Amino acid sequence: MAGTGGARPGAGRKPGSAAKIDNELRQRALKGGTETPLEYMLRVMCDVTADISRRDHMAISAAPYLHAKLANVQHTGEGGGNIVVQLLQFSEPEE
Repeated sequence: MAGTGGARPGAGRKPGSAAKIDNELRQRALKGGTETPLEYMLRVMCDVTADISRRDHMAISAAPYLHAKLANVQHTGEGGGNIVVQLLQFSEPEE
């Protein structure tokens, strides 16, 4: 069975197809005058009359949409080895 595996022409999701569906749903929801889920979470979060645990839950749920998650970066030295720290000591100039 030679030639199995690998990419096949025409296979996979067509570019933009998922974004097109998402955009259509978003436009349909906004046309109906309803708020988006994010707008709902923010509204509840800012409602001082709402229960504090509910407000906390809404803040936690909305955070990923408003704040980027920082990437995990591993620092290494030259060639992927250990980081070398060189301490330099400077003295005051003599008069």
